[in-house]
Amino acid sequence: MPEPLQETQWSLVARAAGSEEESLRDLDALLRVYLPVLEAFLRRWPGLQDAQREDLLQGFVYQRILKQRLLEKATPERGRFRSFLFQSLKNYVRDHLRAEQAQRRQPEAGPPLPLEEARLAAEEDRTLARCFDQLWLRRLLEEAAEDMRLHCAKKGKDQLFRILQARVLAPALEDTEPMSYAELIEQEQIPSPSVASNLLITAKRMYRRHLEDRMRETLDSGEDLGIEWDWLMEQL
Repeated sequence: MPEPLQETQWSLVARAAGSEEESLRDLDALLRVYLPVLEAFLRRWPGLQDAQREDLLQGFVYQRILKQRLLEKATPERGRFRSFLFQSLKNYVRDHLRAEQAQRRQPEAGPPLPLEEARLAAEEDRTLARCFDQLWLRRLLEEAAEDMRLHCAKKGKDQLFRILQARVLAPALEDTEPMSYAELIEQEQIPSPSVASNLLITAKRMYRRHLEDRMRETLDSGEDLGIEWDWLMEQL
């Protein structure tokens, strides 16, 4: 699982963009969070082979982030950092693929008409953006789940996490059917459906707090958590 961000993201981005030796440690902390998402995103990019994905990711980090100092261009005014990073990686991959295509012969039918090409590019952009957002959302959900699991283990409330896992997390993250209340009551030795329902409500509230904590780590101090929460609900 990616390392958590322990502070507001933009302060870390600003330091990682510096030229001092300390900035390399901040850059490493930032990349540990985002590289797994970028790597998963490239696995969803149509037509890329495993070796290509690895080369593209390494090339993006070296060419754009390190050599061209991409992070110096990242500011809160330009929107969410993850969106900035997504657009930068997408542009890098497309530039690379176009360069490869330019070295080959053009197909006999010729390139697509400009309007059709623009339509296809826009459709692809929407598909890739949805894919990236879903991967980012999954990262948030998984990290919040792990935070809650550890919290419950520490406080002796493991049953709350198991109930949430059976009814909410496993269906959302593993695409399984929610455990029925009858099964849940038997497995957890809960006295009645109403008690089970109340425990699930408590578990959901606890999970939301952990999820909000994770979301705050990726917001600037002036950004609104409510807007980010609305985005998350829209994705779900």
